[in-house]
Amino acid sequence: MSATIEQDVPHPEDGRAGLAVSTPYSAEWVDEIKELPADDRRWDAERKVWWVYCEHLDVVTALCVRHFGTVLVCGSGGESDRWVDANGEVEQGGLF
Repeated sequence: MSATIEQDVPHPEDGRAGLAVSTPYSAEWVDEIKELPADDRRWDAERKVWWVYCEHLDVVTALCVRHFGTVLVCGSGGESDRWVDANGEVEQGGLF
């Protein structure tokens, strides 16, 4: 199963742009995402996603690839959506 990272998602409390990260459940994933500073990430139980500040995009993408094989990074600001795997970007364009 793959993971999805949605960009430019407002923080539930302060509105600052961040990432909504949707993954299959993995205890190891949860342990690693919790290594990010506590103020920079939170579990959004209502949406069932991890919310993380945008500056952690590269780290979160690498974690998703390591744990789930591929990740769909949904573009922001005119960027295209793209699939990323262990070899890097594998496909991009109008996926949706």
